[in-house]
Amino acid sequence: IRNEGHGISDALNVGIAHSRCEYIARMDGDDIAVQDRLSRQVDFLDRNPQINGVGGQVERIDAEGNMIGVGRYPIEPADCSAFIRLGSPYCHPAMLLKRTAVTAAGGYRRQFDGAEDLDLWLRMLKHGSLCNLDKTLLRYRIHPHSVMASRSDKPLIAEIAVRLADRFGDAAGDRVARASVLKD
Repeated sequence: IRNEGHGISDALNVGIAHSRCEYIARMDGDDIAVQDRLSRQVDFLDRNPQINGVGGQVERIDAEGNMIGVGRYPIEPADCSAFIRLGSPYCHPAMLLKRTAVTAAGGYRRQFDGAEDLDLWLRMLKHGSLCNLDKTLLRYRIHPHSVMASRSDKPLIAEIAVRLADRFGDAAGDRVARASVLKD
């Protein structure tokens, strides 16, 4: 499968379109899943049909794999839904999502690249719940070229656009996203 130069949202949507499974696991190539990550998540979703996706806790590691911190996320769906007004309550590479819920929400939207995950979470939460396990599921690599380490304004502008779209409708978020692209 090839999707060169079309952005993260398009790449994710191409992967989803080619998938044939019930669940979608999204992870960066340089991150490390704990050994039983997927079995824990699949078991949880199978036992909780009202939940459309589940993430977990993360260890942050440097380029060499040394632990440099932890990412703690809310556990319960209500706590995650409350926290999303302040920041993302989920680590995107640690999520396992129901394919039907992702496609029902419209998948990833390219105009929000940089905050494509937050945009998807907000739309998915209108149709069901997402939560996290209280277990470390991922070793999340931070390096000088990662989005998290980047000093770019693009993810922040994309997050603002997503929040405007969620609050005032897609047209408001689209205007900010387009203005950001024109600025680049």
